[in-house]
Amino acid sequence: MADLGAISLWIALALAAYSTVGSVAGKLRTSPALVESAQSAMYAAGLVLLVATLSLIIAFISRDFEIAYVAAHSDLARTGEAQGLPAVHHSGPDACVDLFPGRDCGHGQPIR
Repeated sequence: MADLGAISLWIALALAAYSTVGSVAGKLRTSPALVESAQSAMYAAGLVLLVATLSLIIAFISRDFEIAYVAAHSDLARTGEAQGLPAVHHSGPDACVDLFPGRDCGHGQPIR
């Protein structure tokens, strides 16, 4: 499942890059076909990101601790509710640290 998520993210990045370059080039060359292709690529990137998100949710549900994000942001002590699901896209105070290491992140002091 980790490989599917990682590959999905790389594919989404490539599609988003193509969409950006293709839309600008299509506007500059006045090529409606290229603009439409770039727009379709952006829709495809959204679907690929959905696949990546679903693979992360499945990793949380199945408690796949081989994925570092799941191991760092889930708690086996929680019972009664869907374990780990609230932490999929927001990991609390550590979200800023994960995305921007070494930044202040609004905590008043530099983080690690």
